[in-house]
Amino acid sequence: MWALDRYFIMPPNNAIVDFGIDWHPIKSSVKELADSEAGSAWAKNIIEYSDRTDDELLRIDNEAGQEGARLPAVADNLYRIYNDFRYEARFHFLVVDQSLKSDCEALVPIGAPLQALLKAVDADD
Repeated sequence: MWALDRYFIMPPNNAIVDFGIDWHPIKSSVKELADSEAGSAWAKNIIEYSDRTDDELLRIDNEAGQEGARLPAVADNLYRIYNDFRYEARFHFLVVDQSLKSDCEALVPIGAPLQALLKAVDADD
């Protein structure tokens, strides 16, 4: 997902086309994760932000052929919408990461007693 960020430093013509190509696999991966926690607030939010990004890409497609389309402004708007998606995904990642770190820290104290138990069981064989 972080690879999509690079498109917003490119010229708008390239950014929009390239972003659109890479967006769909990212969206599918995140949707799969969201579906695994369908009732959660983050899953609802990420799907909403994903839908808003899709809507903006569709709007850009519809306006692409129009005379006077202002691509820098279009790219800025797409970035703002995508940024909401990205923020939600990053925040959830940090929450999950913190939870895993806490779980791992809880397991560390049982390491030495578990090793001793396994040695004792192995010695009995």
